[in-house]
Amino acid sequence: MSDPQLAEAVETMDVFARLSPAHKKTHCAGAPEKGHVVGFMGDGINDAPALRAADVGISVDNAVDIAKGIARCDSAGKKSDGAGGRCA
Repeated sequence: MSDPQLAEAVETMDVFARLSPAHKKTHCAGAPEKGHVVGFMGDGINDAPALRAADVGISVDNAVDIAKGIARCDSAGKKSDGAGGRCA
């Protein structure tokens, strides 16, 4: 999917899956410019740029350390700073 196609798809779709690492970051960074809130769930080092660009970054329990560190919360609903509690 080209960048213009992705920009158009953002307007009509709610969930994206199986994007390339470059498209993950482009989508997460570009959608808020159009008034969208972006949540991204990732577990690998190639997900780090998108986790950082998303409004809400979520890591899974078995994610690599860099993904856990960048994500604002994990899939169990805990804050990544170790403080516990629910993600806000």
